[in-house]
Amino acid sequence: SSWIFFEHRPRSFLGLHCHGPPWGGFSCAVMGVARKDVDEDRGGALQQRFVVVHKCVVFRKTPSTKADMVFVAKRGSFVTGEVQTFEGVNWVRVSEEDCKERNILGAEAWVLIHGESVGLGDLLRPVHDGVEQLEELLWRMSGDSGDRVRPLVAALHDLGLRTASSFLLEVQAPAAIEDLQARLSECASDRGCVLPEPCVASLKMAVEDSRLAFGGFPQAPPFTKARILFTAPHSLPLCRQGHEAHQPEAHTSRLARDFASIVSGAYLTWAGHEEKRALEFYKRARRPDPSNRDPNFTHRNDLPGSPWTRNLGEIRQMFGLGRPCLHVDLHGCKDPGPAGGSHLVVGMRAMELGGRSGVEDLRAALQLTLSIALRGVSVNVRPLKQLTGAATEDEFRTLSQQSMSEVGGAWSCAMQVEMSRTLRQELVRNKEARVLMAQAISYAWTLSAGESLDPASTLHTLQYWLARCKALYNKKQGDGTLLGADGAEAEEERELDVPGELTANSEARAPLPDVPIATLESDAIAAARALRKLEDASGVAAGAVEEGGGPGLRSSPVSSLRDWLRCSIPTIPSVEPPERFAIVGTWCNFSHPEEMRWDGALFFSVVTVGPRGWEGFQILADGDWGRALYPSTPWASPHREHQLQGPDSHGHGKNWCIGLPQAEAGDRNVARPGERYRVVLLVSEAAGGAVVPREVTWELLGLQGKALQGLVSCRVPDRPPPLGADASPGGRRGQQCLAESDPPTVAGPPKAVPAAAVSDGAPRKLFNVVVHIDRDLGLVVEVPLPPGATVAALKAEIAAMDPTGRTRPEDFDLRRPCGTHLDDVAVLGPGSGELEVSGP
Repeated sequence: SSWIFFEHRPRSFLGLHCHGPPWGGFSCAVMGVARKDVDEDRGGALQQRFVVVHKCVVFRKTPSTKADMVFVAKRGSFVTGEVQTFEGVNWVRVSEEDCKERNILGAEAWVLIHGESVGLGDLLRPVHDGVEQLEELLWRMSGDSGDRVRPLVAALHDLGLRTASSFLLEVQAPAAIEDLQARLSECASDRGCVLPEPCVASLKMAVEDSRLAFGGFPQAPPFTKARILFTAPHSLPLCRQGHEAHQPEAHTSRLARDFASIVSGAYLTWAGHEEKRALEFYKRARRPDPSNRDPNFTHRNDLPGSPWTRNLGEIRQMFGLGRPCLHVDLHGCKDPGPAGGSHLVVGMRAMELGGRSGVEDLRAALQLTLSIALRGVSVNVRPLKQLTGAATEDEFRTLSQQSMSEVGGAWSCAMQVEMSRTLRQELVRNKEARVLMAQAISYAWTLSAGESLDPASTLHTLQYWLARCKALYNKKQGDGTLLGADGAEAEEERELDVPGELTANSEARAPLPDVPIATLESDAIAAARALRKLEDASGVAAGAVEEGGGPGLRSSPVSSLRDWLRCSIPTIPSVEPPERFAIVGTWCNFSHPEEMRWDGALFFSVVTVGPRGWEGFQILADGDWGRALYPSTPWASPHREHQLQGPDSHGHGKNWCIGLPQAEAGDRNVARPGERYRVVLLVSEAAGGAVVPREVTWELLGLQGKALQGLVSCRVPDRPPPLGADASPGGRRGQQCLAESDPPTVAGPPKAVPAAAVSDGAPRKLFNVVVHIDRDLGLVVEVPLPPGATVAALKAEIAAMDPTGRTRPEDFDLRRPCGTHLDDVAVLGPGSGELEVSGP
């Protein structure tokens, strides 16, 4: 799994942070441009640009920590100058231009780069022109903590790898990844840095994902209102195996993001900064960047390594594998010409090849709603040879075919939508038409399914949509169609070979509807009146990943690399799980096992409690009912003694239960509708390398994804420790922690929290974390936490200590004394040291 440099995310997927002005909106904007001009007045020295990463740095008159101060710059300020070494310490000799801007007398100043000599960490870090430079990417991932970035960057530079493109070209094959890992480890070891084994594979994912943009509305999945994903893979020049370069299709990425915003869905596109960089490369080299391959033309053997396929699978899991989801892949094609063609072509051949049902119903619904929304536009929902949504070469797969595959998430519905150049231009220009088309796709999917969470509300909003369609065309001049006569009838006069618009579009033109618009509107209303109520209203599905989890949102090799760079973890966990486990429960009537995610030490999934106020579940090894894991008693909970049993087929009627169907007074196993729990399966390694299930735990995350309590657990006693775990309290086993009693809610020093009772009667040891609220005022608290507690849990404890009750966990952040900020998902342990409160 991954999660990346997606734009428009509620937080960076990689946890990449930028000081100073925010990157802004949907892009990973450049923190600064690396200055490589020559300062003629200073002997032609190379000028570099740096950013202040400490809370402040001192400009001194000479390169000495005892020299007079001439200026103080705050975090986020930029400094330009040349690097010089004095007595083994690197300094930046500030450029004359910077000195003049800061009104420094004498036009000379020096800034220390690293504060080791004065008991501090990184003070400055170099700035490059975007994340195409590996050094910039790694610095952003590290949260400006350079202890591991500096030796890794130096090792990469030793091997001639400075840019993302050169790195990706070096690691195209698995054997090349292993070879580079060996060479890079050797270079890093010479600098005293031991690289974890999956470092190169994790960095490859990070680089690939840094070129993608992902997001959703009102937040990224699983918090979108609609389970619809819009993709646009052809917004920049791309290499296509065995074929000529694929030219960019204008406006497709913008339309994907706009459509997602309109229907409150999600989008996955190339990042804006990558589109700009790739186009500039194409103009210089007259060919696409060879590291950018066409994701809509991927060999079937390459699907597991494709970042687009991988992210399709992850997003599908975030939406919930047991729930219907729609993937809409947006493309651009030529305008219709004398030989034929349509302005809008919807291909669903991928669904047919994938054996999906309801294809004809979806075609009919799309023909209905799109004809209403796009009056006078030729709409072909049954292409036969071109633009069908399936690759014409059997060994290759389109993006919609990838979403039908297991590795791509096995989406329930997928379509390829081809829009003519004229139609795209009109949609970009006409906001109302853009809104109506996006909603037409959403309504067609709902009507074809024949069910809705709230049929009455769907009928009401559909009628409002019909009124908006009518109002749009009542205002239209001329013949009352979207494109007018020039767009609908005079295709033969159009330019057929517009640069960048090379996708063929010459099938027989789809006829316009031969019935009045009023009849189509009546048909749509009748279909909406016939909708059945969808009983599954539990919201976020099991298998969706909690907010704040791993790439930032998802546990992944990329987030593990980020944590390693920040020195939060000693190594990077293995990418591949030792075995596969799936969770299945009452939310899907035990009919749709959903694969649990592996974070290198444990398996996890997220369950949202439905309207009943409880959910029961079992865990299946390899998704096999013959190898089920279950408790020794029916409807077990961590508050009732029991043992983990299986894997076998004897677990019928024995389920773990989050909450109870009929909770009694004083029962501690109580859940509320809408609460989200992170279910965790811990495993051990037995003799011969076999995987042995050890514990099943779950953690209350709350309604908005914030961890509120410790973990609760049921254990199998007398088994070896988990894979790669340290039996000591500070080891990786810290993620197995058990539930504690209610956290302290009174002001002042917290009371000792009693250890939870567990099935084998062994209490868990707590550890204390010292947090400085305000060092100047001497305000400090010591908070007891169970092993494996996260920063989010610590923030919740601190907020609960406020006697006014006004402090919320989201009002502040935690950081280390060196200034390194901690993500909410970071796991704490006895060795976490002292922390400080900082602003959000």
